Amino acid sequence: MPNEYKNHDALLFELAAKLSPRFGHERSFAVRPGGVYANRFLLSVGLAEIPGDMHEKILEVCGQMRMPPTQVELVKRHLPTTRFLHLGFEEGFRGSIYKIYLEQNTPAVPPAGKAILQHCGFKWDAANPDWQVLTRYAWYPALSLAEIRQRIDEVCVREAHRGIARELLTAA
Repeated sequence: MPNEYKNHDALLFELAAKLSPRFGHERSFAVRPGGVYANRFLLSVGLAEIPGDMHEKILEVCGQMRMPPTQVELVKRHLPTTRFLHLGFEEGFRGSIYKIYLEQNTPAVPPAGKAILQHCGFKWDAANPDWQVLTRYAWYPALSLAEIRQRIDEVCVREAHRGIARELLTAA
């Protein structure tokens, strides 16, 4: 692994500070098959907090994080509707993953029954940028309980996962 990838925390904190002196920091963990991923964090910057040409600066950050070119092109497409940028890192059992989330502007009054894109999540392996994933996080406003159950059945492939999701919905 190249030296510049040895200290992910320092790199991402440096990049966030270059964008704006005001940014948020959130640590987290994930429980997945194989164990607990405890070395995870997000750094969040409001685009309104970035002085100068914010789009140019964000694309510079993408380059410094060695984001794959195909994902950079998608970032360019979504930047005009973005209000927050989240830089992320996760160290797992298979490697280190960089993440950039573009949090989209959402309407004050959402259209009923339509999914609204909330975040675009760009993820790639820090040592092997050929591995990459794009995740779209959608908001389904004003779904009824029956519609939420239907979405669970559509999204959860395994019956065990559907059961857990249904139990969480009942508890909520």
